[in-house]
Amino acid sequence: MQLKKDQKGYYRLYDGRGHYIKYIGKNPKPYQDALEDSKKLAVLLKVDPSLLADERNRTAIKRIRNEAERQHERKLDAQVLPDIPPLPPGPFTAIILDPPWDWGDEGDIDQFGRDRPTYSTMTIDQIENLPIISRSAPNCHLYLWITNRSLSKGFRLLETWGFRYITLLTWAKPHFGMGNYFRGQSEHIMFGVKGSLPLLRHDIGTAFSFPRGNGHSVKPDEMYNILATCSPEPRLELFARKPHAGWLPWGNQP
Repeated sequence: MQLKKDQKGYYRLYDGRGHYIKYIGKNPKPYQDALEDSKKLAVLLKVDPSLLADERNRTAIKRIRNEAERQHERKLDAQVLPDIPPLPPGPFTAIILDPPWDWGDEGDIDQFGRDRPTYSTMTIDQIENLPIISRSAPNCHLYLWITNRSLSKGFRLLETWGFRYITLLTWAKPHFGMGNYFRGQSEHIMFGVKGSLPLLRHDIGTAFSFPRGNGHSVKPDEMYNILATCSPEPRLELFARKPHAGWLPWGNQP
């Protein structure tokens, strides 16, 4: 493991192969202290495993174990990234993407109740450098999944990629989730247009209520099915978790 400081003075953790693991912040001492405590805990458990049965220790140990498991899964995910095929050349008249956001960019080290993802994440700069411009037709629709907290990033991405913002499609979740202030219960798709390309239908609203999928950050299949009826082919889905009818999937999970 290696701590590296970026140009803005923020520390990030990388593994021995140079793969990004997690955001640390401007002060690395809490992480370094936690690392030392974890090493001491590992030694103590070897000496006295009955510590696991102590109610005072159980919750903390469970959290450490869960984070260790998630870090292991992120490491496995990073190892397969070089095997992902290159992006299809296109051009496409509709692109939908659900980027693996690095929410540490937003300045919160530990958002209340928030599970860290089990997949490799990308910084806003890395997402911005995706070849969206070269894969989008002169007349194209863009659908960008975005959280409430990350809306400012979305406007930056649309402008960089040459799309003008049109509207926000909102997915109302059945249960509220995480947040430092209000508990989030909605997620959005920023809809942008490049050139001039009308929708194929005009009977779709901007609010949707669908159940959650299984897995961290999984989006409802119904949204992809609806949007496939709104935009003409060919359509490209970036960071696809699984194939969706009408969309050409790209990612390391389909």
